[in-house]
Amino acid sequence: MTRNQLTQWALGRCFTPNARVRKEVEALFAGRERPVIGVHIRYTDRKVSLDRVFREAARLAARVPDAQFFLATDNHGVQEQFRSRFENVFVIDKELGDDDNSLHEHLVLDDPRREAENALIDMWALAQCDWLIHSRHSTFSVAAALIGGIAASRQRDIDRWNVRVVVKRWVQTWA
Repeated sequence: MTRNQLTQWALGRCFTPNARVRKEVEALFAGRERPVIGVHIRYTDRKVSLDRVFREAARLAARVPDAQFFLATDNHGVQEQFRSRFENVFVIDKELGDDDNSLHEHLVLDDPRREAENALIDMWALAQCDWLIHSRHSTFSVAAALIGGIAASRQRDIDRWNVRVVVKRWVQTWA
């Protein structure tokens, strides 16, 4: 098995969502028109290039004009920017950080368990998408792609040519 095949197998066998997560993902996609373009934007404690994300989203929207967007992000401002630029965007209801308030570091959550489940809903929803725009720097979106079996040809990795990310991954793999 390749590393991705082994990871995909392990995720499928050992990383299954609870009933609430499964129910929410099913409800999110029930009756929804296809195709759906999933977009993952991490933008609080680790920022991706919004320009690259928006460019890829525009390119893919032109290629697949009837597509809807599912947006998974950790940042309120980014969610609003994306929604103002693109039509047919859906998200789950969750607490979001802003540029100064990372979900991962400083946000005080009313219900931390629910927000952890919301993150899993985002991940499994991304896995249900027909296309995925993301950064290879994000284990979250890479896991979603593996869980959903999203082919590389249907993924748009905004950091594919980002030298910093490529070198970091190489060092992590071989050092």
